[in-house]
Amino acid sequence: MGFSPCRTTCHRIYLALGVFVITLGVASRALGQAQEKVLYSFCSAANCTDGLAPHGKLVFDKAGNLYGTTAGGGSNCQNGVGGCGIVFELSLSDGSWAESVLYSFGANSSDGAFPEAGPTFDNAGNLYGTTQGGGAYGLGTVFELSPSPRKDGSWTETVLWSFGAPGDGKVPLSHLVFDTSGKLYGTAAGGGTYGGGIVFQLVPTSGGQWSENIIFSFGPDPYNGYEPEAAVTFDKSGNLYGTTYEGGFDGGSGVGVAYKLSPNSQLPWTETVLVRFTRAKGGNPLSALSFDKLGNLYGTLSSWGFNGAGGVFKLSPGHENTITFPGAPYPASPLAGALIDGNTLYGTTTVGGSQNSGTIFKVQGKTDTVVYSFCSQTGCTDGKFPAAALIGLGKSLFGTTTNGGANGIGGVVFQISETAPSRAKTSSAKGTHAAKVRQAASSSR
Repeated sequence: MGFSPCRTTCHRIYLALGVFVITLGVASRALGQAQEKVLYSFCSAANCTDGLAPHGKLVFDKAGNLYGTTAGGGSNCQNGVGGCGIVFELSLSDGSWAESVLYSFGANSSDGAFPEAGPTFDNAGNLYGTTQGGGAYGLGTVFELSPSPRKDGSWTETVLWSFGAPGDGKVPLSHLVFDTSGKLYGTAAGGGTYGGGIVFQLVPTSGGQWSENIIFSFGPDPYNGYEPEAAVTFDKSGNLYGTTYEGGFDGGSGVGVAYKLSPNSQLPWTETVLVRFTRAKGGNPLSALSFDKLGNLYGTLSSWGFNGAGGVFKLSPGHENTITFPGAPYPASPLAGALIDGNTLYGTTTVGGSQNSGTIFKVQGKTDTVVYSFCSQTGCTDGKFPAAALIGLGKSLFGTTTNGGANGIGGVVFQISETAPSRAKTSSAKGTHAAKVRQAASSSR
């Protein structure tokens, strides 16, 4: 049951299969293919200095620019091939998108390496994220990128926390979230008091420093979850919700749990296991959880099950409902969480679809529909193997693939517009630039 950084990283980079099933029958249908537009193909520069293999969720700024990370590529790396990853910006001008590399990791041994998750903005326009490698102990960091006050396009990186000290977590793979007081929260997949990973809180202190509180260490009881890889989600009362990849003890080490953490006057927070996933129904969740307006939680499961096809689960008080995909060539192996748009859920699968190169799917009621199958274009110039959650703006969806694109292996940033458009509203983009984004979305349908 020990945590293996290579296992965690490799199953995303190489997309090894092992997907779940659930027992609720669903009719899946591939209707008219939505229209995709590739905004940027990575590895366009020599040695992929512009980035390689984006795995994380994108984010818009208020001007309509897109930001993200790539797990590889960039101009620096002391311990890797092809760079230690980047943070990038895509800006729209005259109908086309141009990339700027804001930071290349691996400039020294302590600045971080291989960012798996996408970045998070604060209210001042600074970006925050995690790397699964690098730092003072070589086991990951939390970093901040701040734009230059000279407004010359340059950004400065600061490592806020290095993981790997005795008793601390190691190998953070999750997106970061802020609470209302400016504290940062995330997970580390290994380490902690019992070696099963942690949920952490970073608190800003005087002089620009940050201190860490481990608000929960997973283990030693395998029934309570092990190896959290996904981000946490707040409810309105300040409780945190998340998933673990292992634990729950369905024979062997278990295939994961969904959990709730409630704050106490003293650390640690109190854990409540909401559901223990099983091999029979499906397990190994890698996704964050999302609330709908009624307080139901949604997520995805990445492995096991009878038909090996994957699906979406819903958690309501006292109930677990699951929605299955019927198998190839339909969606399979979702790694990221769901985007909720009214009564419709949107997500990605890393494989499956007409070319077995991944899909965008939507779920309405008990019916799932393939919105787009990747590698539909010659040479997979439209991308393949998406691993990140989607974001929405206007009537379009935006996301990344880890592979494919015009340069073969670099991956892409894409925009999807359905014939019957969605109304996803997850972006903070506003103003004239955002209007240009929406206009570009309309013209690509």
